[in-house]
Amino acid sequence: MSATEFNAVEFRATLLRAVLFNATEFNAVELSAVEFSAVLFRATLLRAVELSAVEFSAVLFNATLLRAVLFNATEFSAVEFKAVLFNATLFRAVLFKAVEFRATEFKAVEFNATELSAVELRAVLLSAVAVMGVLFSAVEFKATLLRAVELSAVEFTGEPARIRVNSEIPSALDGTGRSLASKVIRSWRQTASVSSSHQATRLLTWASPTPLGSPPEPLGKSPDPMSLMEIFPIASAENGREPSGVSPRSRSAMVMPRAASSAETAGSEKASS
Repeated sequence: MSATEFNAVEFRATLLRAVLFNATEFNAVELSAVEFSAVLFRATLLRAVELSAVEFSAVLFNATLLRAVLFNATEFSAVEFKAVLFNATLFRAVLFKAVEFRATEFKAVEFNATELSAVELRAVLLSAVAVMGVLFSAVEFKATLLRAVELSAVEFTGEPARIRVNSEIPSALDGTGRSLASKVIRSWRQTASVSSSHQATRLLTWASPTPLGSPPEPLGKSPDPMSLMEIFPIASAENGREPSGVSPRSRSAMVMPRAASSAETAGSEKASS
């Protein structure tokens, strides 16, 4: 091989090496560019992600702030609305209490007037009952109780007549009848000694308006109840007070009549003959 051929081969080999080196270098440069591009892309992507995260955080912050502002505004409105409602309710309650107070005051005045009228009416009724109590007791006694209380015996002798009353009160009487019958029995026992047959005859005539042995007269045809007051008292002696509406003078007329004198007895016998 000649020197020229050797040089040409060496040149080609050098050129080939240079080309291969250049190719390798180009590949390395290209590879580096790709890697750099990848790094740039990653950096850009990272920055984009960070920027997106910041923007997203800003949006979230703005949204949260907006919600907080809206919530505060709503809460303030609710508080204000509740305050207005509370004031309105309080005002209504105050008005209701005022109306209720006025109504109560009016009712109290009306109640006082009604109570006063009722007290006056009760006083009048009580006085009327007190005045009529003796007469009513006499009528009640004469119509019912005297017929229920049995007279054991009435003696007509020259001696002062004695009236013996059966102390066993019939069980048919109610509480009021028993109490009144007890009073009558006590009154009769206190004044059991009659001073003359004239008064015994009067008592017998009053007690039995029909002949002895005849059925008692109807309740509606009782004699005058004042005759009972002339014969014996009905006032409650156990408590020591006078019946309402009875004066001392009228009380003296309700005790047992005095014994008839011998002149009066003789005069009545002459008149009867």
